[in-house]
Amino acid sequence: GLSVKYKTGPGFDENNNSTDLQIRVTVTNVIDKRPLYNVLGIITGSIEPDRYVLVGHHHDTISRGTVEAQAGSVALDHLVAMFGQLLQLGYRPLRTIIFCSWDGGEQGSLGSSAWLQENFQLVSQRAVAYLNIGAMADGNFTLQAVASPLLQKLLYDAARQIQSPDNRYVSLYDLWADRPSSKLKLSDKPDEPKVLYSVGGAGDESNFYYRAGVPIAGIKATFDKEDLPAESYPLYHTAYDSVFAYENFIDPGFNFTKALTQMWGASILNLANSSIIPFQVSRYSEVLNYLIHRDLVPHQAEWGKHGVQIGDLVSAATRFSAAAASFERRPSLENDLYHSLLKQRIYNDQLMAVERVFIDTIALEQRPFVKHVLFGPSITDEASGTPFPVIQDSLHRISQGETTAWDDLMRGIEKITAKILMAAKLLEKSPQL
Repeated sequence: GLSVKYKTGPGFDENNNSTDLQIRVTVTNVIDKRPLYNVLGIITGSIEPDRYVLVGHHHDTISRGTVEAQAGSVALDHLVAMFGQLLQLGYRPLRTIIFCSWDGGEQGSLGSSAWLQENFQLVSQRAVAYLNIGAMADGNFTLQAVASPLLQKLLYDAARQIQSPDNRYVSLYDLWADRPSSKLKLSDKPDEPKVLYSVGGAGDESNFYYRAGVPIAGIKATFDKEDLPAESYPLYHTAYDSVFAYENFIDPGFNFTKALTQMWGASILNLANSSIIPFQVSRYSEVLNYLIHRDLVPHQAEWGKHGVQIGDLVSAATRFSAAAASFERRPSLENDLYHSLLKQRIYNDQLMAVERVFIDTIALEQRPFVKHVLFGPSITDEASGTPFPVIQDSLHRISQGETTAWDDLMRGIEKITAKILMAAKLLEKSPQL
């Protein structure tokens, strides 16, 4: 710090006394109503025009906002230009691609929330995925990703196609795998790049994920969390978040920004053009079982004293794993699947329904906008995500001395169990109803 004497309280003098001191704060904020402007561009699909691949970014900023969010706006503009050139060459995706430039992101994701509310039935039934182009880079050491387990492999496959910004690595994936971020320890496979499965509740992607059950993905370049143990880059939402800082310190040469823009392009093409939607349901089951055994099983003895059991939940997750593995073998066993548009549609509809199964209209009574029973924002930190928010909310209340929350914990576990069983039945060829 600076060579000055800091005072952090609780008082104002050497003895922490503050009775004789007064502070006057003058607030000059003006509360006003202003219109928000969302800008959407649509490329209609040739085979499945009613299936939407959503690509979004908010264009408003606080202060200069080069990292948050001008760099992402540039990336989205380049993607739109690239697909425009493909259209001129005769390209037409199988599924509809919708590019979304949201307004009001810094005021609580107002633009995307309003649009989703207005088009909720269409989005909840027809959206394949939502790719969130947030901050492209707040550092240049490694990558930080968040995604539904369904889309984790999509990110890996895209990263393998892109040349590494650092010539010591062949692909972007190689760099990502070799430089894991110290904050991302959630993966059940230590040799793979780390991915978070829950996002905070403030971003545009959270509404699509937690309210509509649409799989989401987001990725950015970031700094070394071991070298700089900070929650966010120090220039966040300040006047120093400038183009000069971005091109000289954060991403010199815009190398990561370019590579990630290419990675987003590869991901969009894969989602929009693959005859079978590139979701990996077996990854979802692996992640679910990993989180159950990491976060829930160690507490079963203690919870059992209060009548809370998790045996049925563990059994349901095992059944889901078997159903997912069998489901993914079907394309190789049913040769006509790739030659029948009807069978492809049925198979893809099952894939699209997996994430939506975990949406419950009253998942969290105290937080009604969070409807996903497996992933959600933390009850104690809205900017962070947590697995099993239904359970975590009850545990938080128990820690505050609310003994009645044990009953809510039991009901939450029962609700998750029922949803996992439904996911298994959804994938089973001949489900036992």
